[in-house]
Amino acid sequence: MYCGFNDETNARNFPGLNFSREEMAQAAAFQAGAPILIVIPLAWLVIGWSLGQVLGRMSNLTSAIAARGVDSKEQIPVADAPSEVRPLIEAMNVLTARLQRALETQKRFVADAAHELRTPLAALRIQIDSLRLQPNELTSQELRFSGW
Repeated sequence: MYCGFNDETNARNFPGLNFSREEMAQAAAFQAGAPILIVIPLAWLVIGWSLGQVLGRMSNLTSAIAARGVDSKEQIPVADAPSEVRPLIEAMNVLTARLQRALETQKRFVADAAHELRTPLAALRIQIDSLRLQPNELTSQELRFSGW
């Protein structure tokens, strides 16, 4: 048995409804499409607003990092950062701390090496100055025995 409607049976079975199949299809399509046409622009607005909020916090973080000096020892603030970026910021803070420790170690080494080099040079200068003041007192044979 065939249950489809055509225009004549529709008008005969439902006398108050004089819709054709095309009109019913258009009405159904509009009813299905209208919510989508409303939801898509609203979704774009919500997504745009939320991205603006996240990127706004990112621009604040970028400004804070860019304003730091070379010798800055403060850590990058984690509190205002988005949760997705916090592990990256924490890793950068750890790396900065390690680099600062390495720089301090290097500075201490250079200071110690400079001191160690100055001490023998100072002793040599004292000996040279004393030899200049008393050139006739030491003979070449005495200089050889003294290690000169």
